[in-house]
Amino acid sequence: MSKDKIGTDKGRTDKMGNKDKRGDKDNKRDGIRDDDRDGINNGDRNGIRGDGDRNNYFDNDINIYHGYNYSGYRPYYYHPYSPYGWGAYWYPVGIFMTTLTASAILLSDDDGDEYNYYYDQGVYYQESEGKDGYTVVQAPEGKEITTLPAGYTETVAGNMRYYYYGGVFYVQSDKGYRVTSAPLGAIVYKLPEGGEELDFQGNKLIKYNGAYYQPIIVDGQDAYEVVKYKG
Repeated sequence: MSKDKIGTDKGRTDKMGNKDKRGDKDNKRDGIRDDDRDGINNGDRNGIRGDGDRNNYFDNDINIYHGYNYSGYRPYYYHPYSPYGWGAYWYPVGIFMTTLTASAILLSDDDGDEYNYYYDQGVYYQESEGKDGYTVVQAPEGKEITTLPAGYTETVAGNMRYYYYGGVFYVQSDKGYRVTSAPLGAIVYKLPEGGEELDFQGNKLIKYNGAYYQPIIVDGQDAYEVVKYKG
């Protein structure tokens, strides 16, 4: 074989080797781009302030662990807590009334409550100790009403439908609708007066009636998700 031919073959081989090396570099570069892209997307989706490492940790296949002992189903998105009122006949917990309207109904006292509970248009009252008036209280869990108040909303959590009004969750029952605790994963768009804003090193949650609500955004609208907190 001539020296010229050997040189030609060697040159061709060197070119192929260089091409393979360039391909490896391109693949690595693409891989880095993909990793960066995934990291940025996850960080943006799960940590608005860029703390994707903390917010992108999963404690199971569904819940997003947000740090500071709480987890939820949706990314954290801060918006200010603005208490909401549900109309002229709705009152926040703690308000004292000397009389009730004619539409107020006495709830069943089968539970042996010392002081009677009354219900009127989405608000729950308990007779005062001196029986000289009525105080707005948190809805007693387990109490039932026959119809939901006007303006209620619906939410689904854990494949179960819940009804929400004035900070109270209901489930359908044989007698109508039963007061229940706030279900994990439920999404609501309004919280009443009386919530406490807590700061978890930057993440702000609202505690209301023993439940923790994470501010989120749903289809461009401010909302709250009931989250799991291990305090």
